[in-house]
Amino acid sequence: MNVNRDVKTAGRTLALFEAFRRTRAPMTLTRLAAELGAPISSCHGLVRTLTARGYLYTNERKRTIYPTKRLFEIAETIARHDPILERVGPLLAQLRDATGETVLLGRRQGD
Repeated sequence: MNVNRDVKTAGRTLALFEAFRRTRAPMTLTRLAAELGAPISSCHGLVRTLTARGYLYTNERKRTIYPTKRLFEIAETIARHDPILERVGPLLAQLRDATGETVLLGRRQGD
């Protein structure tokens, strides 16, 4: 296993989804490669893999690529089973019952 290659591929995969977040539109392989600053051949392999696994789909007529909902569904399932809710859920319910108010839990991400 080549660790440096695996890390680079993981980073490029995340950058691919971030590029779609930025552009909010389907992209051609050429534009996607430009967004990632990566060779078209590398992007082609990545797109082929992600398409085969159900994370991307292609519009053959327009020759564009766009993410499916699969990543969203996975993230949603992970978030629903976040262990923090098991620990603080009962406390939030007690606070709600004691105050008669809506209680929300937020988690800061990033800086």
